[in-house]
Amino acid sequence: MKHRLFAIGSFAGYMLIDFATIAFSIMASYKIYRVLELGKQVFYPKLGIIPLSLSLSLGVVFILFLFGAYKNESSLLNVSEIKSVVKGISLGFLLLSAVLMFGRIELSRYVLFFSYVSSLLLVMIERSVLYHILPLTKTAKGWNRRILIYGAGELGSALFRAIANSPKLGILPIGFVDDNPEKADTI
Repeated sequence: MKHRLFAIGSFAGYMLIDFATIAFSIMASYKIYRVLELGKQVFYPKLGIIPLSLSLSLGVVFILFLFGAYKNESSLLNVSEIKSVVKGISLGFLLLSAVLMFGRIELSRYVLFFSYVSSLLLVMIERSVLYHILPLTKTAKGWNRRILIYGAGELGSALFRAIANSPKLGILPIGFVDDNPEKADTI
């Protein structure tokens, strides 16, 4: 039961943090666009960019959800999650740029480009940081599954390293079991 509550909390937490990161990226991109004085300088009222950035980030988070970026599964070294994030943000901004163009909503291409690049970078950084921080809270609360690895040879060592480098899996190897006494104290 407590694993399920943690999964629901982290699912909603990831969505909320991604939403805030993307919204921040869009607002910061508009600020950079204004400071650098690029293009035709499409101006928005002071509070005009906020609803636009919130709605755009909501759309991107929805597309990330469709791409499975919020699944509670984990891969070794976080590769499949980052791949889902890159695909989701890329498609999200591509679709949103088409909606903006056909919907006749004025948003500078510079702002859109800066928003895409900064969203992609910031969400990937955020995911990498969370990938390493959240498992520490799981470990502190004792929610990791403890396992013994059968075999203390090369394969067992490789498995240990792979699991240790993927903390989001929620697996904590606590030792090795091997029938060869010569392999004791080798790892």
